[in-house]
Amino acid sequence: MAAPKKKFAVVSSAKEATHVPSELESGVLPRAESRARQERALHSELSVNRSDLAPAPIRPEWILKGNPIARALKLSAAEDGNLECMLWDCTAGKFRWRFRCDEIVHVLEGSVHICDETTGAERTLGPGDVAYFPQGSSAVWEVQEYVKKLAILRAPESLTRHALRAFGV
Repeated sequence: MAAPKKKFAVVSSAKEATHVPSELESGVLPRAESRARQERALHSELSVNRSDLAPAPIRPEWILKGNPIARALKLSAAEDGNLECMLWDCTAGKFRWRFRCDEIVHVLEGSVHICDETTGAERTLGPGDVAYFPQGSSAVWEVQEYVKKLAILRAPESLTRHALRAFGV
């Protein structure tokens, strides 16, 4: 039996956003160890306005058009290494991207047109849009000018480290 084909899903768009209550608003308080982890995270540099991203070249064989220049910065990571929060940006170009781990993206600036290679589904993501790309999926990204995203990567430890190498981190 063939494995099910993976495709991306747009979780929400800026136009459709709804409020999700925080833990405090819902009355659910985090466990003590979770609170300690949250405090450590608050003390790290988590600003999405940072400009100190490092070069994270896209694999040359993935580039379909232009000369996209990508940069990335790891903002935070889970202690077990299975979850990473990255800031990533890219200049104009068209390229294929293979997701080696689950990834949730939140577009902060610019836009990107994405075509799912499995289903052919297309969507343009802009500021405020959120999309989910499951591990094993593949999409063609076309950046007209510039795009900046916040990415949450989740996978078994070995895959997360492999995915980070794809980001050049």
